[in-house]
Amino acid sequence: MKRILIITFYFPPYTGVAGYRPLSWAVNFKKHGLSPIVVTRHWEKGGQNSWLDSVPPYGTEVEKTEEPFYEIYKTPHRHRRGYQWNDKSIFRSVKYWMAKLKGHIMIDADSYTSFKPICEKIITENKIDYILVSSGPLNLIRLGHELSSKYKIPFIADFRDTHNNNLLQHNPRLSFHEKVDKKIFEYWLRKWLRNVVLVTGVSQPLLNLMQKLHHAKSKLIFNGYEESLFDELSALPTTSDRFVITILGNLYQRQDIAFMTAGFKEFITQNPDVLIQFVGTTGSGNKISDKIKAAIPAANLLLTNPKLRLEALSMTARSHVLYYIGWKGFRGIYSGKIFEYLGLQRNILLAPSDNDVNAALIDETKSGKVADSIEEMVAVLSGWYQEWKHTGRLQYEGNTAAIKKYTREKQAEILAETILAN
Repeated sequence: MKRILIITFYFPPYTGVAGYRPLSWAVNFKKHGLSPIVVTRHWEKGGQNSWLDSVPPYGTEVEKTEEPFYEIYKTPHRHRRGYQWNDKSIFRSVKYWMAKLKGHIMIDADSYTSFKPICEKIITENKIDYILVSSGPLNLIRLGHELSSKYKIPFIADFRDTHNNNLLQHNPRLSFHEKVDKKIFEYWLRKWLRNVVLVTGVSQPLLNLMQKLHHAKSKLIFNGYEESLFDELSALPTTSDRFVITILGNLYQRQDIAFMTAGFKEFITQNPDVLIQFVGTTGSGNKISDKIKAAIPAANLLLTNPKLRLEALSMTARSHVLYYIGWKGFRGIYSGKIFEYLGLQRNILLAPSDNDVNAALIDETKSGKVADSIEEMVAVLSGWYQEWKHTGRLQYEGNTAAIKKYTREKQAEILAETILAN
């Protein structure tokens, strides 16, 4: 069996969706001929509400654990010499730019400094056949490149997103700052991807963007949902006394929050026996929460702080409708929640549509409906509400075979087979 070193900043007990992608590789690779060793950082058990929760130093010792399907090394989170994580001086931005120019990218999450010694120790003490890096932060791509060059081990780079999602707009309009940033990042990524044998990513538009920076093979590896866990969750009964619509996780200013709130406001006016719950959305910031509170009556609204994953998913599973705001004007932005919505097997409403990957996913899996106007959104919700009101349930017509393609187990299998083919 081949041994693979998985290097990832995010890994449970980190509660964000980014940690579950490498976890699925660690748990499933052995079935397909790869024996994983994971290097990650210590995380405090509990909800991480924002990026700032990942910045301060944390942990004291390297901890090795033997799990049933993989070994894992957790390192203390430390920054490179001279960096102050809480620096509020007027020279902060100058220090950041100087660091970028020297190839020290995303120094708030400087896993390069923390991970390099333990990775080299593992490689010298074990026969490692592959190095797989989950990015970001992008400084881990640098680490993967250097380890691969030094020890002559094939290097696979996986990208969950770009360093700037504005690059995925149909017609990107970048500020001067963003243009300079793009030049710097592309310079270093071209250098660090010179010896990569495979580049994987979560969407085809993302892979197309990265293709300009390397000459290796590319492979689309979706995010997904854990099959056995979500089979249990989907069997939970929906709430009987109210019609429940749920929005899971963060919302972002670049999404059309005004569209969502206007649609919900009109729908509730016509159909008052409704609860709209935002599970974990308050971590998105007060501005978005304030807009939601201003539009939706308190009697019809539940806003929660970020919760542990299983609790959040259990709340979501008891809903009748799962709502998702499409990324209008962007290409290839799936969020982890759209796959979790698929796994929960509840009707999905995408409104407004992204007219892109998420709309195509819902059409392929027959897992819900898409609305391009507020009137359409209200009509879809009202139709579902009336069905629930008259029958006590809401019919779900998702295509199970199509949905099962997006389990994390299936995606891990595809990735393992692709790696072993190199």
